Amino acid sequence: MAGAALVGYNYKRARMIAFSWILLIMGIVSTAAGQQGCWDCHGDRVDRVTFESSVHQDLACTVCHRDVQSIPHEQPPMRLTAQACAGCHPDQVQQYQQSVHGQARAQGIGEAARCADCHSAHAIFSKTDPRSSVFVRNLPQTCGRCHENSGLSERFGLAAHRYSTYWESYHGLSVKYGNLIAAKCSSCHGSHLILAASDPKSSIHPSNLWQTCGQCHPTASANLLKGKVHVEAKLSVSPEVYAVHVFYLVFLGVFATLFVLHVSLDIIRWVRRRKKRHAQ
Repeated sequence: MAGAALVGYNYKRARMIAFSWILLIMGIVSTAAGQQGCWDCHGDRVDRVTFESSVHQDLACTVCHRDVQSIPHEQPPMRLTAQACAGCHPDQVQQYQQSVHGQARAQGIGEAARCADCHSAHAIFSKTDPRSSVFVRNLPQTCGRCHENSGLSERFGLAAHRYSTYWESYHGLSVKYGNLIAAKCSSCHGSHLILAASDPKSSIHPSNLWQTCGQCHPTASANLLKGKVHVEAKLSVSPEVYAVHVFYLVFLGVFATLFVLHVSLDIIRWVRRRKKRHAQ
């Protein structure tokens, strides 16, 4: 009896495993067919090669575009919100919703950054991939699309020229010339939980700067915290930097003028000597 029960149990278990494999294969075939239907219509707007090499290459389109119930569909897919990402990235979305970007979105400010604005919609790669929009050398430009936009800065009272001033800083110059471990935007401001400098929980709040800068400069003195990263060489913004900037412009201008004058006088003297020799 025990042997018969064991055989029956093994038969049921084998049948369940076979049934699971059949469902899996049917799901893969169904997903592939559905995906092909998406490419037939949207292949001219989405780069298939790029998508199929992205981190989402194994996801069906409807995992994110949940409003699409059938193929073909009459209405275009809705613009994705952070909730579309919450199923796979709950912690990141929770942090985003608490950030200045998420709070602005909740208040109806459509210009506020959403997931796809930083990570892109279909060309999403690992942050260590040079193709990624959040790769260390690409992140400043990604953030700069909004934070170098003078119109947005004036409209919402944001600090201007964050992109250009970063590249002119020590950190920016280090990254520009190949140092991939130098501080980037997210190193100081955070990735998803980005808060205003006036928020006590912000990584760039004066009370937290020591810890933030200490990630890279553990032995730095308190003088490090007195300096600014985003410095504009303007009299109204930073008179000290402006004075140094003007001094070097004048100094280099005078130096270049004297150098050209010296070379010119030397050439004139050489020409006169040559003429004098021929006259003799």
